[in-house]
Amino acid sequence: ASCVAQMYSDVSLSGNLTITAGQLTTGVGGYGYSNLTVTGTTVVSGTLTCNSSTISLGATITGNAYGLNVASGGTFTGGTGANHYLGPCNLQSSTTLTTGTTTIATSAYSDNRAIWLDTSITCPTDSILKFTGTEEQNIAESGSDTAARTLAKVVVDKASNKVSFVSGNPIAMTCQELTITSGEFDTGPDDVALTVTGDVSVTGTLTGNASAISMGSLTINSGGTYAATSGTTTIKSETSGGSTYVNDGTFTHNNGTLLLHADIPDTQVYAGSSSLYNLTSSTGNNVWLKENITIANDLTVTSGTFGSGGGNDKAITVTGDVSITGGELGNGSETGAYSFGSLTIASGATYSATSGTTTITAKTSDNYGIKGGGTFTHNNGEVKVTGNAFRFPIGATYYDFTWDTSSEPCYLYSTTLSGGATIDGTQNAGYTAILGTLKINDRGFVPYNATKVFINNLIVGDNTDSANATNFDMQDSDVFDGDVIVNNILINADGQLKFGDNHAGNSDALEVRGAFRSLGGASGVVVV
Repeated sequence: ASCVAQMYSDVSLSGNLTITAGQLTTGVGGYGYSNLTVTGTTVVSGTLTCNSSTISLGATITGNAYGLNVASGGTFTGGTGANHYLGPCNLQSSTTLTTGTTTIATSAYSDNRAIWLDTSITCPTDSILKFTGTEEQNIAESGSDTAARTLAKVVVDKASNKVSFVSGNPIAMTCQELTITSGEFDTGPDDVALTVTGDVSVTGTLTGNASAISMGSLTINSGGTYAATSGTTTIKSETSGGSTYVNDGTFTHNNGTLLLHADIPDTQVYAGSSSLYNLTSSTGNNVWLKENITIANDLTVTSGTFGSGGGNDKAITVTGDVSITGGELGNGSETGAYSFGSLTIASGATYSATSGTTTITAKTSDNYGIKGGGTFTHNNGEVKVTGNAFRFPIGATYYDFTWDTSSEPCYLYSTTLSGGATIDGTQNAGYTAILGTLKINDRGFVPYNATKVFINNLIVGDNTDSANATNFDMQDSDVFDGDVIVNNILINADGQLKFGDNHAGNSDALEVRGAFRSLGGASGVVVV
């Protein structure tokens, strides 16, 4: 039981090695060539200490056998050898992997187990656990204890097939880094939690199923695929190059959420050609888009600044709702095309608009295209409405505003966005100001609940519809009871200005300070 056997030269065994008690020590004397190769199974109930040796234990074993079995009470100390080659492993007791690379190329038993891990496993910082070969390889816990294991760097470099987890007996895995060079790493079949504190690099395939997944950074290389979890992928840091998310391959969103966490410093995002589903930016710092980004559902900014970085011309396309609950969307210098389903700006938050066009293509659940109590900074850009929204704030300042939808007229309804200023400079929460041009290309525009509206240039109609099909409506059909001040008005052949006041006890006023031109025929202007 107290015997210590020491190896001073290479040893190669064609059968099995069993250490029932005592200790076997390789690499003694600093010769650097006392390496150990065992073709069959190595069972360690005593102690195996490997020092700086190259170790190969059942590296080609398959079927119903292990290459290394560290039994209860046994100790395996991997040492500092550059390479250990192991067959399927059952690590039931104290195991410390080498500081170099441990490679497992095969699997065993009907569940394709490659490595069974006890809580007593230790992986030295920067050590590598590498999965290779062509067989399916699964990871699991050995025992009934809490299924959480911490590894160092994990590499998947398989010519074919995948690394996954044993059904019904998986681990929740935390590792330092995850690199998928080829083959697949799959968190199924039980949707195990995966936490990678450092970088994730994917050239093969990472399949997230419905797992909770957290990463330091995510890089999808050319040819690589991240089949994202349908839950949340959280990113908490960035690469040494200062990027938190780089996609040169394929990101399959699976209706999941990508969360940029508060731990991220100022960072860059290269979104590639793949769509995200939901994106939440909560860094509290600057997130700079280095490429165009497409989001198939919702974008939420809770803190920090989310916008273009370098060139300021990146396009943001969001099919669903954009919600700015804190921080700022845009950096004040963007020129790219932005397209949102809807835009909600909470009190204390800011949308610093592109100087190009912000297109609104849909609406919120309460029919708004834009809403909220925050700040809308127009930056001389255009808001263009093409979807089915019909409610917009009564208090806002735009530069250009284009109504280009046949769905409904535009109603200035109730909520405010920091208010607007009239031509004389007075400002109020109920004022709407359009400092450039209001183009009404279809249906109509109704001041409704606004107190005052200032429009620099008003163009009603675009000469594409039948006569009087498009209108600016101040007539009695609405509840408007305020003032409209316009510098210049052009009513095209399909346009109409409806002005008048039939609702008793109220009055509204239209003041035209410049040119007034009507091409709408006898009904181009209707006064009631």
